[in-house]
Amino acid sequence: MDGKTIQIDTQTSAVSSVETKDTSSKTVVESQGEKTEEIIESIKSYKGFWEGLLRDAEDSQVKYNKRIDELTNLPASNDPITQENRKKSLARAQEAIEENNKKIAEYKAKIAEIEAQLAAKMNK
Repeated sequence: MDGKTIQIDTQTSAVSSVETKDTSSKTVVESQGEKTEEIIESIKSYKGFWEGLLRDAEDSQVKYNKRIDELTNLPASNDPITQENRKKSLARAQEAIEENNKKIAEYKAKIAEIEAQLAAKMNK
């Protein structure tokens, strides 16, 4: 590798700059700018992925809450099997809400982390 330097940013696994002894400083700056733009676009795409997961989880949350409302507003039944099935359905919906709350918190934290990376790259 005589005369070549490769710098790798392990946060995004993308090559951030490549320069040789034969390259003028203007070309290196332009190359770094192009690579930075590519990295920023990659980070934005990654953020979009997590935002999509967050939207899906929030939509699911609405559905689970609606299901709980339906189950709690059903007319009373004297049938023990019906009562037991309603209790099980209600418990499953509540468990799903708890799991979904964990996912929502995880997705929001990931998005905040990505936004911080994006801000750092844009300020370079």
